[in-house]
Amino acid sequence: MPRIALAWSKAPKPGSIAAQVAECLAALGAHVREHRPHDEREAWPGWLRSCDLVVHRGVRPELLRLARADPATSELPWCNSLAATLDVGDRWTLQTRLTHAGVATPSAWRHDAWSDVLECHRAPCVVKQVDGRVGRAAHVIVQRNGQLPEMPPFDGPYQVQALVPSNGLDHTLYVAGDRVFLALKQVDTEGRRSELVAVAVPDARMRDLALRVGEATGLELFNLDAIHAPDGMVVVDVNPFPGFRGIHGAAEAIASHVLRRATAVAANRMDAGR
Repeated sequence: MPRIALAWSKAPKPGSIAAQVAECLAALGAHVREHRPHDEREAWPGWLRSCDLVVHRGVRPELLRLARADPATSELPWCNSLAATLDVGDRWTLQTRLTHAGVATPSAWRHDAWSDVLECHRAPCVVKQVDGRVGRAAHVIVQRNGQLPEMPPFDGPYQVQALVPSNGLDHTLYVAGDRVFLALKQVDTEGRRSELVAVAVPDARMRDLALRVGEATGLELFNLDAIHAPDGMVVVDVNPFPGFRGIHGAAEAIASHVLRRATAVAANRMDAGR
């Protein structure tokens, strides 16, 4: 059976998606070894090179960049890939990738200085820090009345998106390989989601949208937030390896995808060694 390394940002809590995935992989017979690069002296130890796949979640960007810069680790099979994870953390890069792939997104502009944001944008909009790796929904302002603070609320560069009218529901599509799940969440007046409203089966259009986002970004385990606008679904955010909260069967789907990927790598290694 394949050897799989699970790199977590911290020790998984019982019932968390990380803990469930580890349990599912072990139950399927995979050889699993967990690693926490934030806590251990050597961020990426040599034993990783003997693994068929390295799965990571929540690892700090600087450690991912360190792995990407080192040929010994950058050439390892990663899920999600280092490049995809780091690129999606830059909101402007994400916007560009989705636009080039024909995925509908809000109109967006990039500014280095807060004064340029104030000068160019008075209509309802959403302002985000381009560096999206500070945390989900962090460093985001939703303004509906055309008034932005005179002083910068956080450091730039800034990405300004047009505020897309919606029916108040956020459609969150969770993806594990070729499996797609749908969660509906209510959006409050500040643009923050409340508790889960419902979990549903995505229709063919939503499934196609989710898989196109995966192709555009290179992600395998991710979610996307989309708004049902008058002209169709508009993608407003993408996050690598989320918590899959409330999604029944997510851990099994993730483990199945990871095992298929690792098995394929192991088979290729055996063929190359013959």
